[in-house]
Amino acid sequence: MAAGKAAREGNMKQQHDTTKKMAGKCTASEILGKKSILLLESSGKKEYQRKEEYENRVVALNDLSVNMLKNIGVWEFIQSFRSQPVNKMKVWETKSNLYLTFQRNPLAYIVENDLVIESLRNHLESNNNSSNVTILYETQAENIQLPSSDHPEHLVRVDVQQRTQDKRETVETDLLIGADGFNSLVRRTANIHTIGWNHNQKAIVATLKLEQANNESIAWQRFLPTGPVALLPVSGYSH
Repeated sequence: MAAGKAAREGNMKQQHDTTKKMAGKCTASEILGKKSILLLESSGKKEYQRKEEYENRVVALNDLSVNMLKNIGVWEFIQSFRSQPVNKMKVWETKSNLYLTFQRNPLAYIVENDLVIESLRNHLESNNNSSNVTILYETQAENIQLPSSDHPEHLVRVDVQQRTQDKRETVETDLLIGADGFNSLVRRTANIHTIGWNHNQKAIVATLKLEQANNESIAWQRFLPTGPVALLPVSGYSH
C-alpha cells in the first residue's frame, strides 16, 4: 500500500496520499513523485544474487516497459547484470503446420523478476527524490475500512500488522492500490467480483540447456488442447 503526508498521531495513525498493498514495480514512477507513499510488502527484504543460471521466475518486457524503466532510471542497472533480447517469436497450434512470426530487433527482453524488483528498490533507496516513499517489509493489511456512500470525503483506513516487530497501527490514505495477488483483501473489501474456475492442471517451469541452440533470441509458443507450451531464450539456455 502507499500513503502520504505522514502525520503520526498518538493512536499510531499515519496519513498518506497513496497506499499500495504488496506491489513494487510501479512505486518508482515519477507520476507519484510528490505523493507520500507507503508500500506494504508481505515478504521479507531480499536482495538479488546473480547465479550462473537464470532464476525460473522471469518476465518479458516490451518496448513500453523498457522505456518506462529507462525514464525512471533503472534500466542501466538491469543491463549491468543481464537481460536476454528476444528478436523473433514463433506461435502455432496443434492441428496445423502454419505459424505466426513476430519479428523486431528487439521484440522484448527476458529479465529475472527479482532483478526488476531489485533495480526499483535500489533506485528508491539511493535516490534522494524518493524520500516520500516508505517500504515496510513483512507487513500486511489485516482489515480495510472504505468510506461510506454517506461520507465519501472520508479517507480509507487500513489496519496494518508488522510481523517482525509485533506492531499494529492504522493507516489513512486518499488512494489505496491493491496489488496483493489472487486472494486480494482489497478486492474482497471493495466487493469487486471476478470470474474463474479450476482447470485441474499444474504448470511446470524449468530451465533447459539445449545441445543445439542455433539462435538464442527466438521465443517459441505452441497452443495444445491441454494448454500452451512456451520456450523463452535466456543467455545460453532456454526457459
